[in-house]
Amino acid sequence: MTRAALRETLDLGRGGQLAFAAALLYGVAIAAVAEVPAPAFAGLVAVSAAIFWLARRTDVIERIGFASAFAVQTVLFLAAMLLGHGVVSLHVMPIVSQSALVVRERTLAAICLGFAALHVAVGTYFFSATTAGIEVIGFLAACAFVVAFTRVVAAERRARAELTAAHATLAEYAAKVEDLATIQERNRVARDVHDSLGHYLTVVHVQAEAARTLLGEDPAAAAAALERIQRLARDGLDDVRRSVAALRAPPEQARPLPEAIAALVSELATSGTVANLRIAGEPRMLPAAVALALFRTAQEALTNIRRHAGASRADIELVYAPATVALTVADNGRGAAAAGMDRGYGLLGVRERLALVGGQVQIDARSGAGFTLRVEIPV
Repeated sequence: MTRAALRETLDLGRGGQLAFAAALLYGVAIAAVAEVPAPAFAGLVAVSAAIFWLARRTDVIERIGFASAFAVQTVLFLAAMLLGHGVVSLHVMPIVSQSALVVRERTLAAICLGFAALHVAVGTYFFSATTAGIEVIGFLAACAFVVAFTRVVAAERRARAELTAAHATLAEYAAKVEDLATIQERNRVARDVHDSLGHYLTVVHVQAEAARTLLGEDPAAAAAALERIQRLARDGLDDVRRSVAALRAPPEQARPLPEAIAALVSELATSGTVANLRIAGEPRMLPAAVALALFRTAQEALTNIRRHAGASRADIELVYAPATVALTVADNGRGAAAAGMDRGYGLLGVRERLALVGGQVQIDARSGAGFTLRVEIPV
């Protein structure tokens, strides 16, 4: 393990430091109760402070290396045991805890057994071999607890770091998805401008040439051409307005989706097409991306009914099911003959938008039997 990684590995945070402090204070308190002589007790307090200082100064351990720090801590532990007359065995906790983070299992077991032997030796000196032998069982149990505690804290710390990294990654992915959605929406608007406005301007140009040619020879035909130019210019301007609106906040964000779609149906009805809207199920709040996809689909479908279908009737159905939301737009127009499929009906843009939210598209466009577009999105 490199020294740079050592410092990060040994840092158990505030919780680990509090545990070290509690163990050392407990040992000092036991020594006070055991009436350790004052000079020895003062030395024990100083050694305890030194153990705590070194345990929490991972930067110092990084500089001198773990082996050197381990040797210093072992000497301090032995001094504490001697000064505390063998009753401060929990002073070993910082050493064992840090060893559990750095060394392998076999080495850690050897360290714990070595400290147990040291505990027996000091206990035998101050008490008796029998007493020391009995107490070493508790000492080994304490070492096992310290190892388990340390690894739980270290695992929690790693999990927290991984979670933070995962959140950062998800935020990055979300930003990329948002950028992708923006790019795809701009591409859709670009296709609308190219397909619709380009078409209108081309026809306007042709009609203008015809009007100029007929102006002197056939004023009535020239006037008809100019009237067509005016109508085409108005339709082209409507297309530009819709494309610009697509780059702004979607209308369904300002009002519920059923209300927003109802407004589109009302616009279709003003053009002379009988339009009926049916809402099934209990309307509910939808994710913004889903609501936008449904609104844009309805907008595309109704616009194309007005432009291309030659339909006298259109039926729109918005169904709120427990796990899905579905939108169906059907007309009695020319069907496949008027579809123009992926171009005139804007189906490519609809498919791209629905793919972003996991939706599906179904089309029924039989010639002379009308055109039906149905989309379904899981929510």
